Amino acid sequence: MSMKFERGSFAEAQMMIVGGGHATTSPGRGLWRPTRVLGRLIFLSVLFSQCSYGGQLSVDEILKKVSDTYQNLQSYRFVVEQRAQFVAVGSIDSGTAAENSMPGGTISPDFHKETVSQIELAEVRPGKIRLLVKDGKNDVLLVSDGQTTWTYLPKLKQYTEELRPAGNAEMSNLGEIRNLLVNRFRGLSKYGSTATLGRESQIRVGGVKINCYVVKIQTPQLTHELWVDKERFIVLRSKRTPLRSQEGIAMETTITVNTTEASVNSQLADSLFKFTPPEKATKVQSLNQPGKSR
Repeated sequence: MSMKFERGSFAEAQMMIVGGGHATTSPGRGLWRPTRVLGRLIFLSVLFSQCSYGGQLSVDEILKKVSDTYQNLQSYRFVVEQRAQFVAVGSIDSGTAAENSMPGGTISPDFHKETVSQIELAEVRPGKIRLLVKDGKNDVLLVSDGQTTWTYLPKLKQYTEELRPAGNAEMSNLGEIRNLLVNRFRGLSKYGSTATLGRESQIRVGGVKINCYVVKIQTPQLTHELWVDKERFIVLRSKRTPLRSQEGIAMETTITVNTTEASVNSQLADSLFKFTPPEKATKVQSLNQPGKSR
């Protein structure tokens, strides 16, 4: 929490407390001046309380600024790393497990899996879109200049070219990624009643340390933690954790999104929204990505 003083005010306060912190006498009277000391202490308490809290935003104000920022985006580019952790938690009484012949004990699961995806999402309204998703299995690139949309699957070296907006493009998960990085933050202001403000933190983005507010939002089934850039009011890290089941065994999925690059309402290069087919890439009528249904 920052403390701000006018020039000379701290020195004056020190002189007041030193001058009034001891028994003083008037010439020829030898009497205490306790009321003067008390008055000065009260003044200092008011001064320090105003300096400590005067510049601090409330959690409602922070969420409102974040909502406004995302609602007013005209252009943006976010590069993030998404980590999804899948863990089986909880336990059951072994007496309820038919395959267990040793009643009286418990069975606890031992399952943990993590997936990592690299995501780039850029947009200039209206119509220009770039989406690149790399997860090691189903990599996909979507590019649109507002009139023509290309979707490319690097592993298959195949791409489609469609004379229509990117919103109708196949195989891209565009709506899901937009919601993850942009759309869900537009309505944050309505969660002020369930949000709390934690201690401020610094996170590193692109080699630069950025000061952040840390906001926690509790919903009936999930806990959301958001690291909000104090200058730009964009979310640089988010973590979604499910509430733990009270009984039985459940699969918990924790999603953490860390931003590595962020640009908002600035000019983006036209090359981001153009597609040049790589060497040996084949143009096809439709894409059939392995492991995904169309």
